[in-house]
This record gives sequence, C-alpha cells and structure tokens, in this order.
Amino acid sequence: MLEAEKTELWKRRFFEAQAAAEEFITARHGDDGIDDWIIENARIAATLLASEEPDDTRKTRHFSERLLRQLKLYDSEIDRVEEGPETVLVNRKCGILQYRHSAEKRGVKLTFEKPCGYCRKLNSQIFHNYTRGKQISCQLQGDGCVWRLQND
Repeated sequence: MLEAEKTELWKRRFFEAQAAAEEFITARHGDDGIDDWIIENARIAATLLASEEPDDTRKTRHFSERLLRQLKLYDSEIDRVEEGPETVLVNRKCGILQYRHSAEKRGVKLTFEKPCGYCRKLNSQIFHNYTRGKQISCQLQGDGCVWRLQND
C-alpha cells in the first residue's frame, strides 16, 4: 500500500470511529455527554502535548503547530501569522468540513450538522488546559475560521 493510500485509510477509519463515538454518546447522554467527552479528551490531549513539548518551544507555538498539522491533514487552506501578542491561524477553507461532505456521501452517519461547535470547544479546552488558562478564540468565516491564541 502506498503512503498516500495509508494516509487516506487512516483518515477514513479515524473519521468513522469519531462519528460512531459521537453517535453513541449523544444517543445515551445527549449534549451533556458530548461536553463531558470534550473535557476528558482535552485533558488527555493536553497531557500528550506536554509530554512531547520540546524544551525550547513556547506552549502557544507548540499548540498552534499541532492544530495546523491536524487541519492540513484534511487539506485545509490554513496559515499561521504572528500578530504581536497573538498567534493567528487563518483557516480559509476547512478541509474537515469538505471531508465530512464526502464521508456523508459514502454513508457515514454524522451526528452534527457542522463540526465547528465541537471543534471550537475541544481545541479551546485543550489550549486552556495545556497553557494553564491563556486566552483563545475562534470566529467562523464562511467555510473556515480564524483562531486567535494568546502568546506566551
């Protein structure tokens, strides 16, 4: 199997597992279950970020690199810009949204009409846990979003 095929298979299986987990949690626990799941996932992700943090990397940069890689994995059109006290991630076209459309056409049952609320809550909570409370915001813009992260 070629590397591109492995990557596509990984994305597909991860996406299907995520959709199934969302369906399971909401069916049994509703939105409160999703909120609890986000809190726990964010705790785990922040712990993993801390364990892989290079000695010379600031936390905001390290987190923004992770989020940038994650979004680029799904072919998002995204750039990182340093604006004084903030790191800004400008996601002009969210690949996760595009990927969801193709997954839905393949028959994957989606829990959320759009994943933006989940994504914003999860990544904001990861950042908050990892940086011990630095400020983060995300504004939706068309088929993308703009993340603003308080620098160290």
